[in-house]
Order: sequence, then C-alpha cells, then structure tokens
Amino acid sequence: MPKKKNQKSSRGRKPTEFQVAYRQRFKVERSFAWMDNFRRLVVRYDRMASMYRGFNVLVCIIMCLNHF
Repeated sequence: MPKKKNQKSSRGRKPTEFQVAYRQRFKVERSFAWMDNFRRLVVRYDRMASMYRGFNVLVCIIMCLNHF
C-alpha cells in the first residue's frame, strides 16, 4: 500500500530487519532449549567452571552429531 505525502515514517526497525534478527534469536533460543534436555547443565552439579564448560562443549558436539 503506498504511503501518503503527509504520513509520518514509522518508528523502530523495518520489518525485514526484524525478521532477520528474529531468525538469529530463534536459532539461539532453540539451541538453549535442546541443551535443557541435559539435566547436568540445567541443575549445575559441577562446582568448577572448567568442568561445566567442558560438559557444555560435549553437549554441543552431541547435538551437532545428532542433527547431521
């Protein structure tokens, strides 16, 4: 629909920019949801940050292998 001469421009992001940002955010949110299937990450049993990070990397590898 064409804009009128005296119509003010809309504020905020353009719809195409929003769609691109939403797609990227959806990928991240979906990845976190898949990680929630691993109870050890959700509850955080590990006291050392290095152990938690190691298991986090392992979960990412497992998810990639299952996906492809």
